[in-house]
Amino acid sequence: MKQKKANLLAILTAPIIPLLIGAILTPETGQFDFMTILVFALIFYLISVLITVFLGAPLFFFFLRHNLVKWWSGPMVGFSIGSAIAIFLRLPSLASFREIFFLGLEGGCSAFVFWLIWRQGDDPLNSEE
Repeated sequence: MKQKKANLLAILTAPIIPLLIGAILTPETGQFDFMTILVFALIFYLISVLITVFLGAPLFFFFLRHNLVKWWSGPMVGFSIGSAIAIFLRLPSLASFREIFFLGLEGGCSAFVFWLIWRQGDDPLNSEE
């Protein structure tokens, strides 16, 4: 697969992790009918794509430029982004540890999926990592 195609596929696929977790675990209406899950899935995907495009991908390409992309660096940055989003969403009050942890975990998993897909491209920098 060409590297540009792998990059685009990674950007569009990584936000599926928060979509799956968020849409299924958000008991907004107290019922889990298909339409509710579908609407929440769309909302979570759009928000996650925006976060990936404006925060995750630029940080990834910054680290890539400086040859700092490893299998573990993406999840660390993703966890940090997810945790920061959790804190930001609760302003001006404080986010709970659980919210910070779970959004951080979503971000870390998303970043790892991004890295796995990016590695499928034809010219990743560090093929031995």
